[in-house]
Amino acid sequence: MDTRSVRRSSEDPPSNRDRLAIMKLEFRMPQDAWFYGFTTRHPDLVVEVLNSIPVPGDNSLGEVEIGGPPVDWTSEIRKSPDVLEVQVLAMLLEVGRYRVRYHQPAVI
Repeated sequence: MDTRSVRRSSEDPPSNRDRLAIMKLEFRMPQDAWFYGFTTRHPDLVVEVLNSIPVPGDNSLGEVEIGGPPVDWTSEIRKSPDVLEVQVLAMLLEVGRYRVRYHQPAVI
């Protein structure tokens, strides 16, 4: 047997909690979600949800990046009926980062 092809380790394998999974999810957006209307009105922009966590009251708190021209989109995002609060976190030349608290729509 060629021992060069067998790798052995005296270390224990990592536990499940030490693992990181990076996934890309694609789903149909509910039409009553703020990002559905926003992306429909601005199909040339790239909207990335960086993270989203549930918060009390069937709401979510998410950080979103909007790629495109350097425009502050807070007032337009705030107009959506499901948005409770929005703040701009950073504005760069081609991307803006926002924190949005919104009523969590049902995902289809």
